[in-house]
Amino acid sequence: MTRKLPYSSWSLTKPAPSVRYLLTRLQASNKMPHVVIDLGCGNLRNVVPFLERFSSIKIIAVDKINIFKKKWPPKSNFLSLVMKKYPKQFTFIQIDLENIPMLDAVLPHACDVVLCNYVFQNITPSLYPLLLRKIADKSPQFFFFFFYSNNTRPKGIFVRSGGLRWYTPKENSELEDLLRKQFKVVWKSTPSSSKYSTSRVSTWSFLLQPPKNPFKSLQ
Repeated sequence: MTRKLPYSSWSLTKPAPSVRYLLTRLQASNKMPHVVIDLGCGNLRNVVPFLERFSSIKIIAVDKINIFKKKWPPKSNFLSLVMKKYPKQFTFIQIDLENIPMLDAVLPHACDVVLCNYVFQNITPSLYPLLLRKIADKSPQFFFFFFYSNNTRPKGIFVRSGGLRWYTPKENSELEDLLRKQFKVVWKSTPSSSKYSTSRVSTWSFLLQPPKNPFKSLQ
């Protein structure tokens, strides 16, 4: 039995529910991913489960900050453990996701899974179409997309320097339309409310596929 890396009760040390959903479906369908790209990887909470379950997988984690120098909360900093246990399977690339030409150049031409966990909140909205198109060009079997939705304020909040932009209801609709233009929506979560800072927000997630690469076993 594979020994799992230690998770604490702190929320950011556990994979997102949508990632757990994807892992369950992958295992049920006997589909083994070989290359997973995590855009905005943070503390690696979403890629560790892939490393634990698939022995031959290659993880490419991308973030604009050096995740090994960031001070994570207690019990959530298991990055050194990942590097020690999976040195041949894990690669970290530090790059600003808004530098799309460079990002496209350093990533592989194709992959099986792309994870995008609350990343678009830190990217200039005008770059959304190009970044989504570049992701679609990688022909992933699955693309997981997560974001926050602001339920209480009429205007979204966008802090370019490391802050989060919370989408308004109107922006929710526009973003979903943009996703549907580039991808096929296989699964969409029911929004779950949570409290972030002083504002009430909801979290949304999508399981997507490029139209040319359908995965019928998940439908």
